[in-house]
Amino acid sequence: MTVSYSYDKLKVLQALRYHFINKKDIRILIIAVNVLALISGVLLFFKAIQPQVFVITSFLWIILMLTFWIFMPQLIYSRTRAFKDNFITTISDSEIVLQQEQGSRTWQYHQFVHWFESPHFLHLYVGDNAFFIIPKDAFNDTQLQDVRTIFNTNIKKK
Repeated sequence: MTVSYSYDKLKVLQALRYHFINKKDIRILIIAVNVLALISGVLLFFKAIQPQVFVITSFLWIILMLTFWIFMPQLIYSRTRAFKDNFITTISDSEIVLQQEQGSRTWQYHQFVHWFESPHFLHLYVGDNAFFIIPKDAFNDTQLQDVRTIFNTNIKKK
């Protein structure tokens, strides 16, 4: 099956957020900072710490959330020219071919590390950080179900 698509900036930014949140080390960092902020809030309530400590942990939490929710997705979007291109993707039982004006690239399924689905995209990972996304809007319902079946059969789902 062959689909043609371009990217919507707001949806891509959301997909990049899912990319960051799905990384194990980032998830652990976010959980640790959230626990630290909760503990400092409880300790402040019981007057076991000074308010400055609570302010510092809250500031750390805010910086962390801004970094992974706003700054990093914006930075990657602005530096990646591909999000502004038009693509034609052909998905078969043995490979995926991604085409754009500059050329094309073919991947066999054994080259993919894993894949997952976010609300607007299918995320296909060639490495831990090397990935591309295909908008689910490019498919009709039947095609999307067929693609999920092909990916589940050939690529490990995260």
